[in-house]
Amino acid sequence: MKRETFNLQMAVLVNAFSYAVDRITDETLEIYWLDLKEIPDEKFVEGCAWCRHHGKFFPSIAELGAAAHGGRENWHETMVDQKRQLFYRKARALEPPLTEEQRLENQRKINALAESFAKRRNL
Repeated sequence: MKRETFNLQMAVLVNAFSYAVDRITDETLEIYWLDLKEIPDEKFVEGCAWCRHHGKFFPSIAELGAAAHGGRENWHETMVDQKRQLFYRKARALEPPLTEEQRLENQRKINALAESFAKRRNL
């Protein structure tokens, strides 16, 4: 989302929950921004409106994120998964497919790392 959208919506929330005016600091807003900035503008605006209309208290980061994603509590994991899928889709499009030999070599490396990790953890 754009920072301007975030700032405007947070100002509306702070004023809607009047007790928050004295409690929400610039540092608090920066933390909210860092955690919520990946939400698209439209969803964030809708989520803020939902929180204003249904919330009794100033919303937490988790509540704002869930409201912006239709009430899904695992909204952050969903966004991370979507970004990861997009990254790998782009990466796959740029790289030629692995040969069977490369795939087996990669699997051997993964198995060796897993074995090393298990030994360190005494598993």
